[in-house]
Amino acid sequence: MSWDDVKSLQVMGFDIGGHTMNHANLAAIPLEEAQEEIRGCRQMLTDKLRTTAIHFAYPFGGQDNISQATRQMVQDLGFTCCLSCHGGLVSATDDPFDLRREPINGWVASPYQYGFELLTRASEGVS
Repeated sequence: MSWDDVKSLQVMGFDIGGHTMNHANLAAIPLEEAQEEIRGCRQMLTDKLRTTAIHFAYPFGGQDNISQATRQMVQDLGFTCCLSCHGGLVSATDDPFDLRREPINGWVASPYQYGFELLTRASEGVS
C-alpha cells in the first residue's frame, strides 16, 4: 500500500494503528530495538497521517511473539490497546493490552464462512 492508500482508508473512517517499523518479532530482539520499532512506527503514522495512532497490533501475534516487557512498552509509549492474533474472542472485561484475536488464514473461503465460525465458537463458549 502507498501512503495515499492508507490516507484514503483513514478518510473512509478506518482507524490506522501501529505494527512496528519493520514487522519485527518483538520478543526476539533486544528491548531497546523493540522500543525503537514501536516508537518509530507511531511517530511515522503521526507524521504521515497527522493523527496519533492509539491501537497497536503485534507482528506475527503469537504467544511467543509477545512479552510482558513489550506489552508494557506499548502502553508506556501511549497506545491504548494492543492486539495479538491468538487465543480467540475478546470480552468486555479483557485487559486492553492483552487482547486476543482470531487470525484469518488462507483456508477461509469467504467472510461469511469466517463470521459463521466465529459465531459458532462464541455460542459454544469457546474462546
